[in-house]
Amino acid sequence: MSLLPKKTTPQEWVDVPLPLEGIEVPEPKPKREVSKKETADAAGVRWTAYKGRRTGCDTCILEVRMGDGNSVGDAKHLRTHGANKQYLCGRHAADQRDKDNLGRE
Repeated sequence: MSLLPKKTTPQEWVDVPLPLEGIEVPEPKPKREVSKKETADAAGVRWTAYKGRRTGCDTCILEVRMGDGNSVGDAKHLRTHGANKQYLCGRHAADQRDKDNLGRE
């Protein structure tokens, strides 16, 4: 229930030109093309194969703790984003790569 009366006419818009006399409008700068390396560096995500001491997948461990999973896979991939390191098994690495690439293409 609204306190305002119901509107029966459509909304009408009127464009009012603004005075631009005496105002300098700068030329737009040409856009520079961004290389793939710059895009990857801007995202700050780096992937490497993990061959260190045996450790569990961070996502698997979280799923088991939350009660959604039943086993923890060995970490085979290391995802670094800034100072954050994430150890991932093959399945969760593929899922995370898909999430990382969603906005890039």
